[in-house]
Amino acid sequence: MTMRALLLCALLLGAASADEMRYPASGAPAVTFAVPEGWSAKEVDGKLQAAAPDGSATVTMAIVPWTGAMEQLAGETLAAAEMDPPGGKTAVSIAGQHGFMFHAQQTAGGRTRAVLFCDVALGSGKALTGILVADDEDSSSRHEGLKLLDHLTLVPN
Repeated sequence: MTMRALLLCALLLGAASADEMRYPASGAPAVTFAVPEGWSAKEVDGKLQAAAPDGSATVTMAIVPWTGAMEQLAGETLAAAEMDPPGGKTAVSIAGQHGFMFHAQQTAGGRTRAVLFCDVALGSGKALTGILVADDEDSSSRHEGLKLLDHLTLVPN
């Protein structure tokens, strides 16, 4: 293969993975995922924050120290974020691990937004949490946020 072909391959591979992100950027456990087209994603104060271009949906992820019940983690996390208590617990697979999904709402400034909370124990006393907040449960931005959470890949310890 010529040098030019190698450079082209490297450029194409770099472009293909430009929307892939790892959280946290270093260390383990961690998750990798595809950032939805047009969304912004960055680590802020130890959490991953991703947002739709129009702000109609956000996803916040954190890896936190936790050894208790996942229902308690959901309740404490949502309360700290000033959201309604979780309800509608459903078993789900998150990053290939057995976890849970809960539904809630956030009411602020006269506006109510749909909240989906998920958590999963990662072992070694840590858990992954994810909060999807969207203006509308049927919006395309909410569906992109769901896809982000549904396609997490675990980078183990």
